Order: sequence, then C-alpha cells, then structure tokens
Amino acid sequence: MSAASMPRSGGQKQPSEGLDLGPVRAALASDLDALTTRWSAEPTKADLLTLLAVTTGVGKTHALMDLATRDRREWLVICPTTLGVVEWAEGLVLRGAPPGEYKIHRPRSYTSPDGKALCAQLESAEAVGEQNQVPSQALCRVCPHGIRAVWELAGGNPELSAEIHALMEKWHRDHPDLPHPLDVAPCGHLLELADERQARVLITTAAAFSQSMLYSGAGADRAPRAVVIDEIPNLMADALVISAVVVDKWVLGAEAGLNALPARIERAERDGDDKRLQALAAASRALPAAIRALKALRELFGAEALDLRRVGELAAVLGQVAKEAKTGSSTAAALWESVDVAWENGEDGEPKSSVDAALRAAKALAFAGERGSITAAPGYTDQAGVWHGPRLHFSAPTALGEWLLAGPSPAHPVILADATPSLPSRAAVASLGGSTREYHPPISGPCSSCRRRSWPRQQLRWPTYQTGLWRWRLAPAKRNGQPGTASAY
Repeated sequence: MSAASMPRSGGQKQPSEGLDLGPVRAALASDLDALTTRWSAEPTKADLLTLLAVTTGVGKTHALMDLATRDRREWLVICPTTLGVVEWAEGLVLRGAPPGEYKIHRPRSYTSPDGKALCAQLESAEAVGEQNQVPSQALCRVCPHGIRAVWELAGGNPELSAEIHALMEKWHRDHPDLPHPLDVAPCGHLLELADERQARVLITTAAAFSQSMLYSGAGADRAPRAVVIDEIPNLMADALVISAVVVDKWVLGAEAGLNALPARIERAERDGDDKRLQALAAASRALPAAIRALKALRELFGAEALDLRRVGELAAVLGQVAKEAKTGSSTAAALWESVDVAWENGEDGEPKSSVDAALRAAKALAFAGERGSITAAPGYTDQAGVWHGPRLHFSAPTALGEWLLAGPSPAHPVILADATPSLPSRAAVASLGGSTREYHPPISGPCSSCRRRSWPRQQLRWPTYQTGLWRWRLAPAKRNGQPGTASAY
C-alpha cells in the first residue's frame, strides 16, 4: 500500500485536503524565483533572510527541491532529522540530479557496509570531543591517517605534495614506534569531507551543521552556498543548571590551578614550549579576576531568590576574562557540552584541567548571557524538610543558532520553511531584519473535525491552516457567508 493511500490515524484529514492548492503553489514557486533573482542583484536584509510559513500539504519541500534543481547555485540544505535528509536526496534523484551533484553529509562515526567507521581513530576523536576540544585541531593534524589523506588530496599540486611529504617524514622520525603514513590507509572522514565540498547541493541534519559546510570547493575555487532550512529545528541547546555546588567546584579548581601555574610555567620554560608558555601566562593574568567574579556569583546563591541583573553583570565580567585568556572552544555547541568537567587529580596531585575548566565555564556563562537566556529557579524545601538552594538555568544557541543570530549575509542567503513557525522563530527573523511570507489556501467554511474538538490554547500544535480554522470558528460574525482566512495571526 502506498503512503498516499494509507489511512491516517483516527481518520483525520490533512488540513489542505479538498482545497484548490494550485494558486498557492504557483505563488510560492513564483516568489521563490523572484527571491533568488534579487539575491543576484542588490538584495536587502529582508531578501537575505526569508521565513516561509506554508500550510501542511501545499508542498513546501517539493517547491524548495524544484528551486534547488532550477537555480544552479551551490546550496546547503539543513533538515532537523535524518528522515528529512533522505527525503531530500530521493527528491533530487527523482528530479534528475546525477549522484555527484548532491551529497549527504556523513559524520566521522558513519559506518561503511564493511563495518568500518570513516574515522580510523574514532574512539580517540570522541574522547577529544568530550574534553571540549575540536578533533580536527587536536587529533587530525598528528594522525598518520589524516596526513596520508591530505597528501593524497594534494596530489595535483607538486609544491604542496612535497611539503606534506616532508611533514610525513618528520612525523615518522618523531614517532618511530608507529607506522609511516604511507603505510596506512587514508582517513575516510577527510576524504569524505573533500568529496562533500565538490557537491553542488549538500544535505545535512541541523545537529551536524558546521560553518565549514557553508562553502563548496577549496582555495581559489571556493564558493559560498545559499542555505535552506526545511523545518526549523531547535536553535537553542538544552539548558545547563548551575547550583552553588557547581560554582564551588569552579572556584576550588581555579584556585588550585592558579597555585599550580608557577610549576607549569617552569616546566614549559624548561621544555622550550613557547606556545604553551604564552597560554599559561595569559591564564595567570586572567585567573585572579575569574576567581573574584566566580566568588561573587557564589555569594548570590546565599539569597532566597537570585538577582538576575547582578548575574548578567558577572557573566559579562567572566566573558571579558575568558577573552583575555584566549581560551575556550571555537563553537558554542562544543563549549556547552560539558562545562562541569571531572576534577580528578592530575600530575603532581593538582586538579585535572582546573585552569581550562574555570575559564571555559566563564566563557560559557558569558555566552549564555550575551546570546542565550538566563532564568532563575528559587530555592525550596522538599517534603523531607531538606532545603534546596536556588539554581540558575543557562541556555545558549546551538552551532546553527549561533550562526543565524549573527545576522544575514549576502554570501549566504537563508530560506527558512515551516508549516507552523513558532513565535520565537518569527520574532528572531523580524529582529534580524528578515521577512516572513504566508502561503495558505483560502477557507470557505469550517471543518467538521474542528467543530467537534476543543483544544487548549497552550497545547494547540495543529498546522497553521487548522489554527486559522479554530480561531475563525470562534468568530461567529464571519460565519454568514463570509470566507475566513488562515493567514491572520
């Protein structure tokens, strides 16, 4: 039985069933063509960031697939789930796209049919990620598989190939106990990324988004991609709960790290590690201010209710401290994964990663205050009579959310399409100077399924068309032969 002929749960109809969708679909296709034409001329902010609110069943995904097929520029398509990614790939194939024209992003953990992951050192890469470090910076540059892959990718450039070959020889001299890069397989993950850059249409999930996907090609041939977000995902990461106990850990770790800095600096001088020496010097200048701000933040938890204004001020101070220390991850998502790190003892009995943890915490709190949200939960006494102090809830944007909040760019125009865009999504687009366009079929009478139901306003999750019907039904003055509309909010 085909998907189209399968009975729907409860016998409910699609909101667009029985309606003439031709005019709405034609208007959507025409507006998309006009929009991409303006991109090539002198686009405004309203053109560069466009939110499409399209009734379920009209065919927004198919309209966007047709656009990506007609318009031959490079595209980055972002879907909230892997099912959406597969749907896009199948849709492009049905429209005649050859296999090399589109590409589905595969993460380093993707397993091939032979059971091997793309990354030859997947466990090490995941361990590096858990420490809030970027694997491509901390691991790939010294991995023999990665060096071999870079050498292969540079095969057409003699000068670059010679430089990489010299790097391979140096690496082998420094690691005589490990195989030579030419004796190992090239990194499948890096080869996959290079293959993705050649695709005209790159399709990925929102969770896997990175800003490197915004360009196709490399070097002088690099070209920016236009962006389509088909169904708006959650642009904010899960909230991080901060209590007095967590702040105490940060303070203790920062103080222990400050006391251990002289010995670390002495070791760096002895080893001649100038890069590490500069980082430790910056940390020694920043840590005292970080400790003072964290202690002030800890004092706020002594009150029954937290002073959010004061929390925001301290978050700004901590952000400046982290900036001066030049520490933290390059992306908000990696930074936000695990702020409350482990505090086992490291070398010489000092708390492990105490310096980085305190400064990373400072940067995370500051980022949430600047780009995310901070809310306070008051203290309470449970049924056993135990007092639980107040808590702070910090939430920061995801990597995709952080990029979108930076504002529209002529190099990367964005189309967001959703059947029921939330009020925060609409507000974010408006605040960034973007535009919102509504595409809903006209309504000539109430739907019987709507007349039999009463939905709480805060739980209403129906498509826009049915939302309009629900509100239209509550306006008796429009019932006497006057058609309603689902585009009014």
